Amino acid sequence: MLRLIARPVLFALLLALSACGGQQVADCSVVKVATLPLRMDDGLPLVRVSLNGTPTWFVADSGAARSVLTETARKRLRLPEDQGHLTQTTGVGGTTTAWDARVDDLTIGGVRVPIQRMAVGNFRIGRDSDLDPAGLLGADVLLAFDLDLDLAKRTLTLYRPRMCPEGGPPWEVAAVRIPGVARHNDRLVLPVQLDGAEGMAVLDTGAQDSVVGSRLAERMGLTSAATAGDPIVGQHGAGPDPVEGRRHRFLRLAVGSTVMHEPELTILPSDGVIGDGVIGQDFMKGRRLWLSFASKQVFIAAPHTETLVAAR
Repeated sequence: MLRLIARPVLFALLLALSACGGQQVADCSVVKVATLPLRMDDGLPLVRVSLNGTPTWFVADSGAARSVLTETARKRLRLPEDQGHLTQTTGVGGTTTAWDARVDDLTIGGVRVPIQRMAVGNFRIGRDSDLDPAGLLGADVLLAFDLDLDLAKRTLTLYRPRMCPEGGPPWEVAAVRIPGVARHNDRLVLPVQLDGAEGMAVLDTGAQDSVVGSRLAERMGLTSAATAGDPIVGQHGAGPDPVEGRRHRFLRLAVGSTVMHEPELTILPSDGVIGDGVIGQDFMKGRRLWLSFASKQVFIAAPHTETLVAAR
């Protein structure tokens, strides 16, 4: 989970514009770019990219506004600091400021991403071995595509983005459209209902667990006094320090018409980076997701809990 002071995302904008081919009406044709294998590691989806010619794993993280390297990976990959660009990264666990890393080539699915630098954060993913992810592949890259994230089959398929309000995924299986999807700071934000309380939660493929923000919890009457008997757990994010929250059992979490029963969710003490909450991999497990940043659409198929309505 990461928020950044980010530069304009020109690459994604240019690809989104090219999807319409300069026409006055949207081009709704489905064009596959590439299918990539996913490696699930500790509940996180990892995708292989080429960074300066070196195959490298990144977390496919829809909750990160911008892609970011760990400092350990920057040193391991021998990427020089770009001391002309200083970036502040803010995530669960605090804020760090570091020089960007200079990048000559970043390629995903055979598509070269024209970026010259990447933010660097002071956080860890895994145990800092050579197989650990180098960082987070964020929205500055992901929003250049429509994404078919099949967690059961462990594949990520990239499609050319479509500016089509009615254009759903090219699946033969039924899928549930999530209504009311918004885009905030280049992240997809979904309407949720938690025990009857309404909120807007970030769809975060880079979060292992779904999280509840303190403002939503307080609207539900779950003050610090009311949750004093709940167990304390630590949460780690794209920040240098762990954050403690209360683990609370709820009755029902609904995202659109898809429901998760009796979820145990962590209530974090601050909404600084998560707003009302985060929908993480504990909700997505076993599902197939269609994510379109361009048209602000999310579809869910193959649920592991309960689907109330199925529609194309």
